[in-house]
Amino acid sequence: MSNVTARRAFLNVPPSLERIRAVSEWLQEHVRNWGAPVDVVDRLDLCLNEALANALTHGGPSVHVCPLELHLHYAESQDQHTIVLTLQDGGMAFDPTQAQVRPRARSLQDASPGGLGIQMMRSHSDDLQYHRFNNKNQLDILVRWKTDFP
Repeated sequence: MSNVTARRAFLNVPPSLERIRAVSEWLQEHVRNWGAPVDVVDRLDLCLNEALANALTHGGPSVHVCPLELHLHYAESQDQHTIVLTLQDGGMAFDPTQAQVRPRARSLQDASPGGLGIQMMRSHSDDLQYHRFNNKNQLDILVRWKTDFP
């Protein structure tokens, strides 16, 4: 018999850049209450903000048709903790797991803003998975950590 603790949270939010701060606060509150270390909270929050900004900025008119859906799933088993943050949006199909990352500029003069967020999501999550069904994008952002025993 395994000893697994699981928790869930769900949020529907209007698709608006003005709502990103409120969504971020919702995420941080739940993840902190579930005992996640500060670096895990920060990693998830960074990934969420980037995913929301991408969906709302590049999703086209269809992203505004239905609310954004956010799901948080937490599981703990022995010394392993896992949080999966799922974002569903009605925007144009876009798979950040397959998108090409823009190469870094050679100099500050050659640099242009934007384009590095997908790489940030990839490096701050332990796994990213994308699915498209029922005309919706679904991005799963997974972060794990181990309990530090004294």
